[in-house]
Amino acid sequence: MSPLCIYGNDPEWKEVTTAESILALVARLSTKVFLGDELCRNEDWLRITKEYTLESLAAGIIVSTFPSLLQPLVPFFSQKPKIAKNKLNEVRNFLNPILAERQRRKAEAKKKGEPAPKYEDTLEWLQQESDGAPLDAALYQMALSFAAIHTTSDLLNRTLTHLANDPNLVNDLRQEIVQVLSVDGLKKIALANLKLMDSAIKETQRITPTSAFAMRRVAKEKVVLPNGFVIQRGQYISVDMMALVDADVYPDPLKFDAYRYYRMREDPQKAMKAHLVSTTPDNLSFGLGYHSCPGRFFAANEVKIALCHLLLKYDWQLAPGASLEPYNMFAENVGFDPSNKLRYRRRQEELNTDSLNYD
Repeated sequence: MSPLCIYGNDPEWKEVTTAESILALVARLSTKVFLGDELCRNEDWLRITKEYTLESLAAGIIVSTFPSLLQPLVPFFSQKPKIAKNKLNEVRNFLNPILAERQRRKAEAKKKGEPAPKYEDTLEWLQQESDGAPLDAALYQMALSFAAIHTTSDLLNRTLTHLANDPNLVNDLRQEIVQVLSVDGLKKIALANLKLMDSAIKETQRITPTSAFAMRRVAKEKVVLPNGFVIQRGQYISVDMMALVDADVYPDPLKFDAYRYYRMREDPQKAMKAHLVSTTPDNLSFGLGYHSCPGRFFAANEVKIALCHLLLKYDWQLAPGASLEPYNMFAENVGFDPSNKLRYRRRQEELNTDSLNYD
């Protein structure tokens, strides 16, 4: 996976809308993981994947504003659900011939008494897990893509924007990348050892969360809290994210400090809480307990791999007018202004990531 196909090789400064370019990059990277090299380079597939992710998100937001009894009426007020449905049909039309061809090859191999061809991707995994039951592969594949692409691209965009504002931090990150990857290659153990990068990403989550609330739930029965507060059956509840900027928890909480969790690792009592994928009561970015995000390990590695390429191959700066302030997207959902732009230029990387050992 190389960002050269998106950002190019020009050594002169250029501007780019990061929300769009990062979405394209993460869509390509996620597709490589899920479906392999061929589809991750297929522009039609990448276009459909990105469009479905955005349209289904918009449709979901609109539908959620209607009471359940009135949701069947949503199509009379908005075309978004219909557009999302049409995009899903495009996915089916794209994948069905691939699945049919695979079935043909397997049947042909069986007829000849030969081993069936193997495909190491999610389509094959879905077929195996379905165990012959009816399967809408397109729906499952888009569910995976939605979970992987939207949240991961948002986190990568917010992290890169913060890094573009601090060249000294970027230099420290580059040194760490070169030091770690030169020894371990671009493997899982190497990604775990990118401790400063891990800290910078987690600090981005802390200072600019995606929502003002976490762990939205419906009470299944009456609950009396220790302080006597009563939550009635059927009430909607959530936990606010203000602990992320609580001075009793984090010193100087409104400051972006990429080294915050890096330093925390030095304290044996706090070390396990300092990891990006750690879930704790004072940081609910990935939830907590049984329902904490199962994809956080995948997302963490994906963002780190992307940053290794982006930081080694390019210099980054905030473009005029770019903002680090949270931007209200919808209701309690926050992020960065989607029109934010960064300046970038090609640089000579200290380490050729394309030559590293991935096994």
